[in-house]
Amino acid sequence: MFTTIRQYHCRPEDVEEVARAADRHFAGPLSEMDGFIAYQLIDCGSGHLFTTTVFSDREASLRSNDLAADFIRDQLGHAKIDRTSTTTGRVLVHRATSDAMELVHA
Repeated sequence: MFTTIRQYHCRPEDVEEVARAADRHFAGPLSEMDGFIAYQLIDCGSGHLFTTTVFSDREASLRSNDLAADFIRDQLGHAKIDRTSTTTGRVLVHRATSDAMELVHA
């Protein structure tokens, strides 16, 4: 299992719009990719956003970066949002409860 963590920065007033767009236009296609396990978009305050994307294999996790870049360009081109970092690594420890399976929508 591999996780990609992406860090973004946008104007604080655009955070909700970014989240709604991710929910409507990105999370669905992402979840249809082979090997998909999980996706979260996290509001860290002051316009800082983190996403975690989990796939069964490294290659799929890395391919999700292209989908994310396309989403930003195609759906949020009018917003000032910058990807400030991306990292991918192998998951060494993982635990989840059934609560992790509940969908959360923006």
